Amino acid sequence: MSRASCNSRMDRALARIGLARVVNLVLFMAGVAGIVGAFVPLIAADTDAAQAVRVLFSHSCHQIPNRCYTVNGLTMPVCARCLGVYAGFAVAAFVALTARRRTHALLNRYAAFLVCILVLDWVLAQILFPSTPNALRTATGFAGGTGIAMILNRTLVLRLPLAPLGLRLSAVMGYLAARLGDRPVSRCNGKNG
Repeated sequence: MSRASCNSRMDRALARIGLARVVNLVLFMAGVAGIVGAFVPLIAADTDAAQAVRVLFSHSCHQIPNRCYTVNGLTMPVCARCLGVYAGFAVAAFVALTARRRTHALLNRYAAFLVCILVLDWVLAQILFPSTPNALRTATGFAGGTGIAMILNRTLVLRLPLAPLGLRLSAVMGYLAARLGDRPVSRCNGKNG
């Protein structure tokens, strides 16, 4: 084997390690920012910062009041499920940054399963059980956020293709979102009532 091919292989390996750290660091920061941001309106109620956080989260969360946690009469700007997704991002990225490669490979096997838990809860909430408890929504959001972060890590860093299950899952989610997405939803205004 020539020295040039060995060096290029090493460069690619180092580039992947660097990319892995960047991807996981971004996922970790997104998860932590989501969790911290969810508490800003509870700490600094009726301020411009609280309103800005609500507007920011309104682009990614439906903010239906009875699906958001409430503390001292103030409603969080994210629903319970989104809060769990942000926590899942942060935990999965932290594990990817600190765990041994063997542990990380083991967790990757369950990534699609974790996302399926989130999708199943979401579909059942849309069709059969519209008033599931917020703790269950947070738990399934955590599972899904963990799985999504692991799938992103797998596809972006290792450049491995999505499993056929993941492709089918994303097609089903797209179809359900298109069919159920035209339902009117109300926005959180910061206070219940």
